[in-house]
Amino acid sequence: MRLPAYPLITIDPFMSIWSMSDTLTAGTTQLWCGQDKTLKGILSVDGKKFRFMGKGRERLIAQTGLEITPLITTYTFENPSFRLQADFWTPLFLDDIHIMSTPCSFIDYRVTVLDGKKHSVEIALTMDENFCYNGAKKKPVTGGVKTARGVEAAFMARETQVPLESTGDGVGIDWGEFYLSGENASFVRGDAGAFLISVHSAETDGGFAVTDIVAYDDGYSIEYLGQQLKGIWTEKFAGIFDAITYCRDNREALRQKAEEWNGRLLADAERYGQDYQTILTAAYRQVLAAHKLARNSGGQLLYMSKECHSNGCINTVDVSYPSVPLFLLYNPALVQGMMNGIFDFARLPVWKGDFAPHDLGQYPVANGQVYGVTVKDGQARREIYQMREDVFDFKHQMPVEECGNMLIMAYAYAIAGSDTDFLKRNLDLLKKWADYLVKTGNDLAYQLCTDDFAGALAQNVNLAVKSCIGIACFGRILSLLGESGGGDYQKAAEANASDLVRRAREGRRLRLAFDQKGSWSLKYNMVWNFIFGLGLFDEQVAADEIAFYYGKENKYGVPLDSRKTFTKSDWLMWAAALDSSGEAVRRFAKDLAAMLADTKNRVPFTDWYETKNAKMCWMWHRTVLGGLWMPLLRDRWEEITRGQGR
Repeated sequence: MRLPAYPLITIDPFMSIWSMSDTLTAGTTQLWCGQDKTLKGILSVDGKKFRFMGKGRERLIAQTGLEITPLITTYTFENPSFRLQADFWTPLFLDDIHIMSTPCSFIDYRVTVLDGKKHSVEIALTMDENFCYNGAKKKPVTGGVKTARGVEAAFMARETQVPLESTGDGVGIDWGEFYLSGENASFVRGDAGAFLISVHSAETDGGFAVTDIVAYDDGYSIEYLGQQLKGIWTEKFAGIFDAITYCRDNREALRQKAEEWNGRLLADAERYGQDYQTILTAAYRQVLAAHKLARNSGGQLLYMSKECHSNGCINTVDVSYPSVPLFLLYNPALVQGMMNGIFDFARLPVWKGDFAPHDLGQYPVANGQVYGVTVKDGQARREIYQMREDVFDFKHQMPVEECGNMLIMAYAYAIAGSDTDFLKRNLDLLKKWADYLVKTGNDLAYQLCTDDFAGALAQNVNLAVKSCIGIACFGRILSLLGESGGGDYQKAAEANASDLVRRAREGRRLRLAFDQKGSWSLKYNMVWNFIFGLGLFDEQVAADEIAFYYGKENKYGVPLDSRKTFTKSDWLMWAAALDSSGEAVRRFAKDLAAMLADTKNRVPFTDWYETKNAKMCWMWHRTVLGGLWMPLLRDRWEEITRGQGR
């Protein structure tokens, strides 16, 4: 499959390295945002050097194959005498949060001799010092070699560093240590700068297989309400060298499990065809590599997203919301991890709103919401959690959006995770947010929603749909907890939904806004009505919406709404899930796969692009593409519910 970019090392937002070209030697490997993070691979045979990765002056070996699966990217290179296969993979297993978050990534090499002759073969990997700092400007680095339990690893780091000092969107890390574990690994200072190198060598007439492990230790991963937190992988490993040693000792078992996860993810998607498998394959590692796992002081999981290439916010609620289908399917606890920090922040004196917050800060500092904050001083923005006065501009908030998101996510998690204790702990805030939605009703004031890039809007019908569903979810929450009043919230949701359909109906669809004749939009929020069986909207409303979308479909998908021709990849697949027959899923997956194949923008999977020419508008490498799993979540929700005894 042809993709705009190919994942190589995918650990977290500071260590997500990609090839932005179809051949591994056509460009320099880069961080997701375009910063050079230079890996170079050289295969030497009988003293002749052949470059298989990165740029340089060495002769090239022809790339003859490129295969990508959800967890593994495989390149094949060949000439008449030998073949090289290089597999890039990270053990991103959603059922094991400690291994999934371990900052180690593998490169497996297999050399096959084709001419039957004996050859002297070397595989060399170099890792440039630009991994150690943000931007292109060189900064002093140091390094060396460590050995333990028979495992050797070279390391490098900035000479002077302050953990968690830098925040921002398209930025690299400025602290921590970077490791390369392979044969004869060393730290080298050259004329052009420092680098790590490993060199595997063999005399062979058949072939051999070896592995490099690329790793890094950020020391502290997240600053959370004033506390510096380590990554959750440190609960399993005493330090990065223990992690590297474990990965090398258990490489075979981890690789087997990676293959099993590949098979599982692709088999689950098989119903919807090869195009659907393609888009899930393109999204999987990106979604996980835009998160970081830690725990708060109470031991609760924090699964912190970075809002990549939009503003760099950490733990944005309306970025978590579209991503949850993937996690509800394969590890619901991670959905709780997306919400715990929002509940913690919403209880602080600085948050005066009777609606849910938007975010927790700017990655990797989660010291309080920065979206719409009136505080301009950089240091003061790191101390929002300590403030007591109201420092947020209401016009830049998303009150209905985030209330609905939190209520829907909380109910979905409680069912999928069979966890009512979580609801009990946070019932006060959930009630406050549900009451806010009841109070605002359908006639929504001019305000932002998650689609803020399209502009604020009054009388937003899709947002009102979300409000109805959020209110109904709170009714269900009360019933789950054996509390009274659940029926009242269900009745309020039903009344709002009936009013919404009556007033928004125009022909065979619902309008974009109640007061805008001729308008329309993707009603992606409505899918929860059918997943949860809320009974707010009937199947005919959904069928009419889908039929209308078909009439608006362009070469690369259906626009988000009638204002522009761009769309959102995640919402397109949510809207497709309104069609229980699966036809819309297959049709829109084909559009998305075509966009990936044809776009000229060489970046990781974008979620905002033009439906007429596949041009990326903005926003890529974002977690929201976990939403591509929405059709599978609708298919399997009854199974999940039965499995939890609901």
